[in-house]
Formats: sequence, C-alpha cells, structure tokens
Amino acid sequence: MGIIRKEEQPAAIERREVKAEGEKITLQTYAEKVFMPRKSITIAENTRDLWQRCLNLRIYPTFGSKPIEEITSSELYDFILGLQAEGLAKSTVEKYYRLLRGIFRMAYNTNVITANPMQNVDAPQPRKDEMISEIQAYTAEEIAYIEKCLENEPLKWRTVVHLLDDTGCRIGEVCAIEWSRIDWVRQAVVITCSLCYTPDKGVFLTTPKNRRKKTVYLSEKTMWLLWKMYMERGKNNSPFVFTKRGSSEPIHPQSPRKWMEKFGAKYGIEHLHPHKLRHSFASIAITNGADIASVAEILGHRDKSVTLRMYTTANAESCRIASSIRRKAVETAALHIS
Repeated sequence: MGIIRKEEQPAAIERREVKAEGEKITLQTYAEKVFMPRKSITIAENTRDLWQRCLNLRIYPTFGSKPIEEITSSELYDFILGLQAEGLAKSTVEKYYRLLRGIFRMAYNTNVITANPMQNVDAPQPRKDEMISEIQAYTAEEIAYIEKCLENEPLKWRTVVHLLDDTGCRIGEVCAIEWSRIDWVRQAVVITCSLCYTPDKGVFLTTPKNRRKKTVYLSEKTMWLLWKMYMERGKNNSPFVFTKRGSSEPIHPQSPRKWMEKFGAKYGIEHLHPHKLRHSFASIAITNGADIASVAEILGHRDKSVTLRMYTTANAESCRIASSIRRKAVETAALHIS
C-alpha cells in the first residue's frame, strides 16, 4: 500500500473517488457520488427527496454532463433567471439556488474546484409581475365555524382536525401520535416523531423537523375526542392513535389532506389544509397576545425570528388597535404640554 501524503488528504482522495486519472469531474458525478451521500447523513428524507427531484428535473439536464470546474457564474445566473422566466415562484427558485450553492460550496471547500462561481450569483428576487403571497391563516371566527361543521363528521377526522388547530402541530406529527405519549392527567401529548412519505421510501417514521421532542397541551374538547377514540378502538392494539381502516398500521400522512379537501368543499371552507391550520394557530395566538417565544416553542421553531417573520400578519382589528394606541399616546403627551 502506498503512503498518502498528508497534504493530499481530503482533496486528492475525493478526486480519485469520483474520476479516473485525467478525467474531469462532472457536476452530476460529483453530486451523486459525493454531495448527496454526504448530505443525506444529516438532512431529512423529505429534503433529500426534494433535492433529488430538483437535480433530476432541471439541474442535471442543464449542467449534469459539464465539468464542475468549468461551470461559470454567468451560466448559473442565467439558469436562475431562466427558472423565473418559466413562471416558477420565487420560493421554488430559491430551492434550486440553495441546492446549487451547497454543491459548489462543498466542492470548493474540498478543493475539487479552485473558485466558487455561486459566490457571484445573487439570491433570486421576485419577478416584477409576481405578487408576494402572505401567510394564509383563518381567523378565530373561521376556526370556530370549522369546528362547528366537524360535529357531524367521523370521529377519527374530527380528532385529527381538532389536534391540528388546537396544537399547531405538523400533519406528520399528528399522524405519528402514539397512545403511550398521551398524558391524560396533564392534558398533553409528547411529540417525539413524525410520519412522512416519499415515493422512494414510502411511509416511514422519523424525528420531528427540528429533531427535538416537544409537549403540546390540549383543550378539554380535544382530550374528550381522544378518550372517545381510545374507548372505541376495540380489538385494534395498534400503538398509533390514527390507523388505516381495519389495520393496526398508521394512516398515510397524505390521507388527512385528501379528506380535508372534501370536507372544505362540502362546507364552503376555502383552502383547507393541515398547514393552514398550523398558520392559523400561530396567527390567532400572537394576535391575541401570546408571546413569540412560547409560540415558537409550540411550533418547534429553533429560530424565533422565523415565527416572527412568518406569522405576525396584522389583521384589520390589530391595525385598528395599533392606530388607537398611537393616538392615545399623542393625546396624553399633548395634555402634559398644555
């Protein structure tokens, strides 16, 4: 066995892994043999699946066969602009931008390339004809209407929707709830895992998005629904609260979305989906005085600025109150002057 010189050690070995002597490393070869295997160790399966689809759909057809060291900033910039010219939303284009930035950063940091062309590519901005969409959320009155409409629906789906709007949990976290995680005395549920689906892997259990367990507290109504489900589960000895019909297996994490679409159409509830209930939980809580830190903890946001940026959308009533507070402050100050 030959001796590897110390200065060779991360870069030269990596280059030998992905190319034969004298060949140039293509972007596709580098992404498939180095970038994706390494990143797959630390990213969620849903993220890995999304990145792979981005690579297969547009990045490989454009850059896959090109030597990674020969791809220029100009080509990458034109690629990003081309995605926007296709009509893709800014949020979608940002996914491609972040993925390319990650690939070239890793290649540069491991000396596969001598310069990082993505350093000269600006992050995508909205097209001039693109509206910046606001976070979609229901008002407290709309949530009350949804809960009223649920009263004549099947117990399982009533409970799913109540858990979503009562806790702000992600749909995968609700689908993965186990009976053993319910604290009947404290009226709480400990969220330790999430149920996910990708075409490659199927349905599988994973850790929550931020890899931390959390405790969410439930209303008496939601606890009553869970207790009723517990008493009616019969011979189903599944550890999961929500299961497929006639099976002990957990429900598919996409099933609630499909049911909620039909339920929303039945009662005239626009755009009803699990994540909108999550937004609504935060919006209603913050608008009515809940502190950002507590809401961020419940939602499972590591960075509280994410909660602040995403969910503090003002409604007409909060704008009216803000104006009133300002006027009263000025009126009080005027009294002291006179």
